[in-house]
Amino acid sequence: MFFRREVRRQTVCYDYANSRITACLSTTIIIERMAEQMMKDFSIQLAHRPGELARVTNALSLYGVNLKSVSAMNFNDQAVLRLIPDNVESARSALEASNIAFVESDVAVVLLENRAGELTGVAAKLAEAGVNLEAAYVVGLSDDLIELAVVSDDVKKARKALE
Repeated sequence: MFFRREVRRQTVCYDYANSRITACLSTTIIIERMAEQMMKDFSIQLAHRPGELARVTNALSLYGVNLKSVSAMNFNDQAVLRLIPDNVESARSALEASNIAFVESDVAVVLLENRAGELTGVAAKLAEAGVNLEAAYVVGLSDDLIELAVVSDDVKKARKALE
């Protein structure tokens, strides 16, 4: 993959009472854009019962799909599985072939320094832009950097806010 990297140091803080960004936190955002392949988020609603996760992961494994990141949680009798596959086309094919319903979303990817307050800067910028966060994944760790994938209600606005 080919990447374009930009490093920007900014001071950011979110004023929750007034819903705006104010200066109070120094944060470094390293924007990393993939030139060829964009990551996708797959959100899958499941019944909260034994075997549901295995059913989905088996379908994906039969198509050779590796997961870059995964998150799952339950709410009473329902569960939500969110994942970012390494191969979007294969993941889509696997889920469709197994009649597993899913919602596919684009993600914005950002690299952050691995230190306290970095996520605050991202969250504040998204809030200031009026972007609602739907999910966030750690998809990579390297030295003192964290690669964060953000799923939102408006990925174009999210990418612009994080530039």
